[in-house]
Amino acid sequence: MARFIRITAGANAPTGTELTASRAVGSLRGRIGSGERHGAMDDVLKDAVILFFLLAAVFMPIALLLGLPEYALSLIVAECVFVAVKAPKHTGHTEGALLLGDSYARHVLEYANYDSGAGTRESKSAELKGEDGIFRVNLAGEPNQHVMIAGSSSSGKTTTLKALLGRARLAYGIPFLAIDWQGELEGFAGDTGASLWKVPESFRLNMFRLNGMDPAQRASMVEDGLMLALHLTQLQATKAKDAAMRLYAEGREPDLESLWQELSKRRENYLIGYRLKAVERVMGEEPDEFWSGITERSNIVSLAGLNDNEKSLVTYFILQRVCELFEKGSIGSKPRLLVAIDEAWQLLSKQQQFMKMPTAHEFLAEKIVRLGRKYGFGIITSTQQLEDLPKAFVNSSSVVVLHSYRQQWKDNVMSLNALDIEYAKSASQGECLVFDRLRAQHGQTWLDYVKVKPLTDEEMEALKERASAYKPPVLEQADSRISIDRVRSATDSVTYGAHKLKLPRGAPSPTEHAALLAILANEGSDKAGLVGYVKGKGWIGSDATIYGYKGKAGIFEKAVSIGFAAEKGGRYNLTEQGRAWVDPERIIMGQSDKIGSEEHKRLLVKTIDKLHESNMLVVSPREKHSFDLVAWPVNARKRYLWDLRGAKGYEAQTSARKDSIEENMNKSSIWGVPVVWVVENEDLLKELKEVTKDYN
Repeated sequence: MARFIRITAGANAPTGTELTASRAVGSLRGRIGSGERHGAMDDVLKDAVILFFLLAAVFMPIALLLGLPEYALSLIVAECVFVAVKAPKHTGHTEGALLLGDSYARHVLEYANYDSGAGTRESKSAELKGEDGIFRVNLAGEPNQHVMIAGSSSSGKTTTLKALLGRARLAYGIPFLAIDWQGELEGFAGDTGASLWKVPESFRLNMFRLNGMDPAQRASMVEDGLMLALHLTQLQATKAKDAAMRLYAEGREPDLESLWQELSKRRENYLIGYRLKAVERVMGEEPDEFWSGITERSNIVSLAGLNDNEKSLVTYFILQRVCELFEKGSIGSKPRLLVAIDEAWQLLSKQQQFMKMPTAHEFLAEKIVRLGRKYGFGIITSTQQLEDLPKAFVNSSSVVVLHSYRQQWKDNVMSLNALDIEYAKSASQGECLVFDRLRAQHGQTWLDYVKVKPLTDEEMEALKERASAYKPPVLEQADSRISIDRVRSATDSVTYGAHKLKLPRGAPSPTEHAALLAILANEGSDKAGLVGYVKGKGWIGSDATIYGYKGKAGIFEKAVSIGFAAEKGGRYNLTEQGRAWVDPERIIMGQSDKIGSEEHKRLLVKTIDKLHESNMLVVSPREKHSFDLVAWPVNARKRYLWDLRGAKGYEAQTSARKDSIEENMNKSSIWGVPVVWVVENEDLLKELKEVTKDYN
């Protein structure tokens, strides 16, 4: 009759972890050996050895006389395991720590006898008196605040991630920033009151924005980001960097359009420009309200629906921007933000492939982890591919959580023994192995077996209440001009010019704009009618662009996906968000200080309609002393981009008052773009020409 020893977690224990007595001895030896290596288990080791020999001396002769050698050996081994897993006393760790779940390691040892013939089982349990049977982790102290969560699909990684983020917010007041690759955390935003940002609908990236950084530094960041996301060679990325530096030197903040134009001056750079186009939809003005409250409220950035290049680029620059923000602040060991990268293996795997290039730069993950500890933000990564992570990354994490992991072990990066590996392969959903570096400092050098406790309804309500108390700061309009003397000598004279007239945040592309104009003119029409209208206007001639190709959405589907239009029963209508970009009444809404009379308003509406005939993007700037209207034409060579250099200001002139005309002339010099006067009366036109005859 075979007898076994099984280490379990009581009622929630995973099945299939039975080990023979000899294997349990080997497992125990490995754990005690680990304690010797760390020099923190000397007392436990002595107790185990003394108890082993005492029990052997007393019980072994009796057992031999009774003919029960296996049972005697099993009991001795079990008692040694009891001693080995008994937690040393260490105070100060659990105070203020986060509840993770029920701890198995100090709960139950079950000695079971199996009768293979009758199928019966007798058992008895001995409770190991731990502190309170609850496992906690401390993310607000040393050695650092980084956490790694690993496990197979559906093993409970996301639940653990949510538990850590939510309880850190409640216990320490630390907000979180979660970069959600798959969209799995979008519901978590609604459950906890965190702000949800979807790329590109409500969040876009401006990788060229200086934010107080030297242009040369920013250009280098752009170089690294483009190499990572677009798989550019070192030479190609350097060309993009040099082009950006030339634009900075001219006093212009680069964007995709201007960078492309700069690169296109040489035919050999065509491929670089083509790859830049691949990430066009995630580029634009970053929402200031996102960054202004980054350490005050929790945010989730959803990258669902983006391709891998776009996801990598957005992730890289968000992490880079976090480092920049914290570099400006005070340095401290206590975290002010937890940054979570769900399914981080996808980013990390790509970067490891990227590192194989002989010219590759420093591995981003290791850089972020290092800077995180220095500047006060913690990183929580979630991964399915444990083997893809470098040992340096695993070793830098203060807490390592390993859920069920059934894949082939290519490299035992966590130095697990046989018992741990068998548990990891058979653990149920939500069960995990946890190593806490802070516990190791207090003498516990083994892994804990933990059942993660999800966030409760009460905890989520508390998170919502905390989120509702957040008051966003009043944002001042930032001066986006570039300090030219950073890249040129102070004696150089550089005209600032049209850089002030940036495209408004979230503006549709020319193809999207054409779709909106078609829907505006044909509300409730089906796609066939809208396509005929667009082609009739000559705005877009390519069926591939209109209908989509190779998995890329057509212009009307894209308008729906970004929230500018709605489709029901095959019929299309504009949403309020889309109408704001193309409806003349909406464009000039709220501009009562500029619109002096009904005649003036009527003339502005007619001007917008006229400009829309050429699919021009028209806005009415909110700034003081600005034009009535500003419009951008479509780029003549690249029909999917706006011509930023072709912007013009438009003034509806209803009188020939000299002071009014001179004021509008001054706007041209202030804003650096030509002004176009719009009049309906021939006599007024003559007077206007007379007043402006000396105007260039």
